[in-house]
Amino acid sequence: MPQKANPGVIQNTRTLASDVVASVQQVVLRAHNVTPGMIDYKYSWTSPGGARTFSQAVQLLKDGTDVLASLRIDKARAQEELDSEWTTSMELAEALQHQHRVPFRVGHHFASEIVLHARANRLLPKEFPYAQAQRL
Repeated sequence: MPQKANPGVIQNTRTLASDVVASVQQVVLRAHNVTPGMIDYKYSWTSPGGARTFSQAVQLLKDGTDVLASLRIDKARAQEELDSEWTTSMELAEALQHQHRVPFRVGHHFASEIVLHARANRLLPKEFPYAQAQRL
């Protein structure tokens, strides 16, 4: 089955983001443990590589802005997609953990049981009966 390809502008921006992150790592690694006799990390930004990082970062911000400006989000369709699928069911496990101190493993098991029951009975998230959740 063929893969759906992202538009080139998104792929190119993501590639440039990787290049910028990799270039910045040079400074991070030099700053990690500067001891006497090692290269001083402060001059990394003024090196030709540092200048390249800066210009790449500027281009990344421009390209990223173009990507965001080109997005068209249909809120109703997005909500319909969320309401029809169980892809966010693990949020339940996180909510139980953070709000009610339920161990994540227990919450994850509970959320999994809900999804298994719902799919077996062709139930959408908004149709799932609370009484069934209590039984599970």
